[in-house]
Amino acid sequence: MPSLPAGIELPQLSPLEICGLAFTLLVLLYLRRRSNPIHSIPTVGPSLPIISYLGAWRYLRNAKALLLEGCSKYEIFKIPLTDQWLVVVSGPKMNDELRKFPDDIMSALEAHKYVLQTEYTLGTTHPDATAKKIIGGPLTRKLPQLMPEVFDEVVASFEDIIPKAGNEWVTVPALETMTDIIGRVTNRAFVGLPFCRDEVLIKTFTGFAKDVMKTKTILSMMPNFLKPIVGPRLPWTSAARRRMASILGATVIERRRQLLEYGFDYEGKPDDYLTWCIEEDLKFRGKGESIDGVMEVISASNFAAIHTSSQSMTHALYYLCAMPECVEPLRKEAEEMIKQHGWTKAAVDGMWKADSFFKEALRLNSAAHLTLYRKVMKPVAFSNGTVIPVGTMVVATTTGTHLSEKLYEDATEFRPFRFSDVRAKGGDDALRQQFHTSSPDYIPFGHGKHACSGRWFAAAEVKAVMAYILLNYDVKLHEGSGRPENLYVGPSIIANPWAKIMFRRRKMPYA
Repeated sequence: MPSLPAGIELPQLSPLEICGLAFTLLVLLYLRRRSNPIHSIPTVGPSLPIISYLGAWRYLRNAKALLLEGCSKYEIFKIPLTDQWLVVVSGPKMNDELRKFPDDIMSALEAHKYVLQTEYTLGTTHPDATAKKIIGGPLTRKLPQLMPEVFDEVVASFEDIIPKAGNEWVTVPALETMTDIIGRVTNRAFVGLPFCRDEVLIKTFTGFAKDVMKTKTILSMMPNFLKPIVGPRLPWTSAARRRMASILGATVIERRRQLLEYGFDYEGKPDDYLTWCIEEDLKFRGKGESIDGVMEVISASNFAAIHTSSQSMTHALYYLCAMPECVEPLRKEAEEMIKQHGWTKAAVDGMWKADSFFKEALRLNSAAHLTLYRKVMKPVAFSNGTVIPVGTMVVATTTGTHLSEKLYEDATEFRPFRFSDVRAKGGDDALRQQFHTSSPDYIPFGHGKHACSGRWFAAAEVKAVMAYILLNYDVKLHEGSGRPENLYVGPSIIANPWAKIMFRRRKMPYA
């Protein structure tokens, strides 16, 4: 062991002096910590170093309780995650403030990159942004033309997926069955016939959400420097896109050739979602031969559409089975609309009670407790004086908003016609009651310019499926009469994946 130079001695400190130095060091560390504005934001759960991991564990196990506790006390608070603090805004006023910040201050894109690890899950060309553009643009505008095909696929999917047993009851796993049906119906609009009935392709589409979540979960537990090494080696999402390409590739290549040869407005050009994806890819990538960009957009579109709509459909079916008194008014409405308009968009638009039923189910069972994800790009201050530093993740909470008694009477109770009753009275507030309408006090689709662009399509799709069920089947839960309990994992709210539903063809089915 090296010795000190001659003539130099270490000072001999008394116990009192050692305690004083330790106290000074702790004060300096405390002051340095307090200089970061994140620490001036109230915390729900343990906030001290190391101990805060207990709060992160509590969030994983019971995020709902943690968020409701924060919303009952604060306008803005923070909760601990394993790798950072998550700042949560509470209430319509703060929800609206959050959504109004410009992208260069609060970035939705950067937040989604972090939450979904998009570079390693959805792809490198921002396919989610392209999918949002197409879904919110031509797909939504052309819903009236698309709806007859959607209805046709609803009929065909039930014939193929629900086992046939005469007029006897048949039992199916609820979430799995609704996912398969929604997968087919969605892709009648996305990739059309015959691809929407290709079993391998549809299973790949419906399984893609699980592929994304597996990849995202693994990467979220790793330090940033390891992600470029590990991310490309996680095989699930890239393997899924290769399977999609093996089925769709020849059609994509031929359509791209026609667009390059004849231009974007040639006579007889297929006017569908797949073509719109190819057009956007050509604008973005140019004339290269790779179809990877198109596959990224198609997979991202399915990730966004199938998971949320199948969850909404399953939640609504659970309520329908648990509240059989709702069947007749919903069935009567569906029958009247179909008689008046046929199987069209006008028919589902007229189903106000069904619209309210789905909106209320989603109010109580959003896809997650959190929404409006933003990443702070520049230091930002809210109107209440809260300052949030660069790099912080900021969110709103669906659960804290939707369960507020200040906003919703009997907020924890499922009232199926809560919104249609208000809508029927007319007045300035009537249009705000529609399922697809976002507002600062109804945020399962987000709110503002980054709100879910597919909510019009999703609303029409699930109401079409519900109408077909009501007019052609009796339904009930396989076991018990109470609504199956949700599965909660961190911020995710998942319709019970194990419950089963029984279907029986009606003696005089409508369609």
